[in-house]
Amino acid sequence: MKHAADRHTAELPGLDTPRRRGRPSLGARPMTPAERKRRSRQNAGTTSLELDHAFVKWLRRQAQQQGVSVGELLMARFGVK
Repeated sequence: MKHAADRHTAELPGLDTPRRRGRPSLGARPMTPAERKRRSRQNAGTTSLELDHAFVKWLRRQAQQQGVSVGELLMARFGVK
């Protein structure tokens, strides 16, 4: 690669121009720090789950019958400790 102000050295044929260093940008322009932080908060956030009303009632009944909370019932069912 030659210096940008160099007008005397010829380019070698067949060589591609070098790529820019670092991660490629996600859009047409780099993100501002606020955009980057908003994106990281969205990616790190908890996932939400929508449940049918009848299923929630069933879960509550099951938890009550077993004498545990709904959270404990779900954690035991899915093996979360």
